[in-house]
Amino acid sequence: MRVSTIPHVENRTPTDRRGRRPRPPVRSRWAAIGAAVAVTLGAGGLTIATASGSGSSFVPVTPERVLDTRTGVGLSGPFTSPTGRTLQVTGSIPTASGPGTVVPTGATAVVLNVTAVQPQADGFLAVRPDGTPGDPQTSNLNFTAGDIVPNAVVVGLPASGAVDIVYDAFGVVGPVTDVLIDVTGYYVAGGAGGSGPPGATGPTGETGETGQQGPAGADAPRPAGVITVAKSGGDHTSVQGALDSIGTTLPAASATNRYVIEIAPGTYTGVVTMNKSFVDLEGSGESTTILTSAGGGTLASSGTLRSGNVTVEVRNLSVVNTGGNTHGTAIYNIASTSSLRFSNVTAIASGSSSGNFGVYNAASSPLMNHMTISASGAGNRGVVNAGSVASPLIRDSTISGTESIRNETSAAADVYNTILSPSAQQQNAGFRCRNVVNAGLDPLGNDCRL
Repeated sequence: MRVSTIPHVENRTPTDRRGRRPRPPVRSRWAAIGAAVAVTLGAGGLTIATASGSGSSFVPVTPERVLDTRTGVGLSGPFTSPTGRTLQVTGSIPTASGPGTVVPTGATAVVLNVTAVQPQADGFLAVRPDGTPGDPQTSNLNFTAGDIVPNAVVVGLPASGAVDIVYDAFGVVGPVTDVLIDVTGYYVAGGAGGSGPPGATGPTGETGETGQQGPAGADAPRPAGVITVAKSGGDHTSVQGALDSIGTTLPAASATNRYVIEIAPGTYTGVVTMNKSFVDLEGSGESTTILTSAGGGTLASSGTLRSGNVTVEVRNLSVVNTGGNTHGTAIYNIASTSSLRFSNVTAIASGSSSGNFGVYNAASSPLMNHMTISASGAGNRGVVNAGSVASPLIRDSTISGTESIRNETSAAADVYNTILSPSAQQQNAGFRCRNVVNAGLDPLGNDCRL
């Protein structure tokens, strides 16, 4: 489970966005080490630039791209450090699919997925309400040169309905980066206006006759593409049941008809097989939404969450395998590509007699961000990569086991900003590691070893 964030402070003193005067260094993702080992690194999580106000309600939308500096959607040309630019997000605006309204005028805040694409220099992006005075003192997204890094951001909206975006290469003037922004939802005010002073109490009138009961009201509109799983009151009581309904009782999923399965707090027992693209799983938090099952007789049958070559993201939940058989695997991926993503996910495996694996990538190369992975018991390994095409990208995570990460022959792994306990084990030299430390916070080399 997650606790604080590992610190990393840049040594350069940044200037203001005009490059004329120094200002305090921006605090990056490495904020405070602490003594604990079980931590999560990076700029992950949900960042709120300005509170949206009490009484606001969240409205999810099908993700829509409103900024792509590579193609001229929203703004043309890349961002240049440290000059800020303004992007309109409410009302009718240009989008990747054509002009239209994604966020209505009057929205109090907007939920964005912000991606920096191959910046020329290390730095950060700051996303603020339009009109915020001064230079940004906090970052929403930190990165190194050449990265492609996404992060979720919530930004309060001023009356103009625009946001201010700054790329700052830690004070260096001139480097550029492309930026992508997708809108995934927004907030609208839900409260009524304030009450006036109470008036004088008039005399009590006579009680009138009871009127006839009126007709039932219409059901509230259902958000498109959202399926709920809950112990009671949801569309389904099992995650697999929700998945199976897509393409049977519901229209099939596609790139233009995406779904998200929202899972309420609780523990859900049973194997979940992700076999449909464009269907994301979203829990209510790693400590509140838990998918669990026992082990299997074979490795391939041992996964609690099993994924093939699908375009999906799994986020904000825990996956547990309690063992009790020959093999126990929390997450088993087979023949998957980088279109399979995990974000803010805890994976725990224990109790099987031959092998316990937090994540097993069989000929798979998923993106694994902000994960807490652990394995214990016989033959335990945090992450195993097997097969010549297995090459996952692991960022901002904490991984532990008798072997934290094992690359089988010809497999590889890119590991960044991560704690390994112990150092990685390997049968080949397929590690590319940066900003990786062991349980004692000792820096590891490019091969993830001391």
